[in-house]
Amino acid sequence: MGLARWRGPTDNEGKIVRLVSFERAGRSGYGGIVDGGIVDLTGAAWPDLKAVLEAGALDLLATELARRTADFAVGDVVLLPVIPQPGKIWCCGLNYGEHVQETRNLLTNLVGTRGGSCPVLNQ
Repeated sequence: MGLARWRGPTDNEGKIVRLVSFERAGRSGYGGIVDGGIVDLTGAAWPDLKAVLEAGALDLLATELARRTADFAVGDVVLLPVIPQPGKIWCCGLNYGEHVQETRNLLTNLVGTRGGSCPVLNQ
């Protein structure tokens, strides 16, 4: 059995949910991008997107996003790293046959890590 590509949470129409962390008017927050802008979910049941992931609540967040309309435009915020304070990040590249063919690369086991103390550029 092969590994399936996880595409992330989807809304009721099957669209992939795009999550963001942001700063607006001097305040950090998080939400999702919908047609017309960003739905602000700051202060819902979780303090940040890291807590959403830890709680296994991405599907609940997707459901909430599907019911709401934009609170403000994407241009009204400064986008931050999606998870501003990650513990660690594991990255796998070229880990399935289709991607190897797309990139015409013979390597199939590229793995990288990033610790929470590494700087992240936002530009």
